[in-house]
Amino acid sequence: LRGKIQERRQKTDFNGHKFQLGKEKRGGVENRQLAREKIMKRLPVDLQSFEAINEYNCLYVDKTMYIHKMLEQGIYFFVSRPRRFGKSLMISVLKCFFENKKELFDNLWIAKRGNWKWEKYPVVVLDFNVIGHDTVAELKNSLEYHLGKTGKNNNILLKGPALKDRFEELILT
Repeated sequence: LRGKIQERRQKTDFNGHKFQLGKEKRGGVENRQLAREKIMKRLPVDLQSFEAINEYNCLYVDKTMYIHKMLEQGIYFFVSRPRRFGKSLMISVLKCFFENKKELFDNLWIAKRGNWKWEKYPVVVLDFNVIGHDTVAELKNSLEYHLGKTGKNNNILLKGPALKDRFEELILT
């Protein structure tokens, strides 16, 4: 046989799927580890945190171009999608984006081509999986607690007597 013979080995990824891994060459140097890292990214099953997906080096489909377009339009959006459709992950991406965690976006569209002025903003996330809402009183107490906690995390002292006043202080400060 003439030409280069590639060594083939059978491997399995994190999900048990079999694939063939050949000897990759880059600049004349074998680079199997890079090939393995490219192929074997874990799927982020049950991960809804953008930070966790980055930390565990999981597969992330880059949708930052669409988020950038959304933000550039500057209008309100109502995000209504079926269960398990990525709403919480998108909120997590927005949270990291507005908390100026630029290092998480290094290899994504928004960092490379987004032309975005990276600044830190206060972020208010009300997660009703965490906020108690079985009774009206429990909902009110839980909202007061979470708004106060968010204010404290952003160094904003909330003084308003009613929930709507504190929420407004949090948003407009």
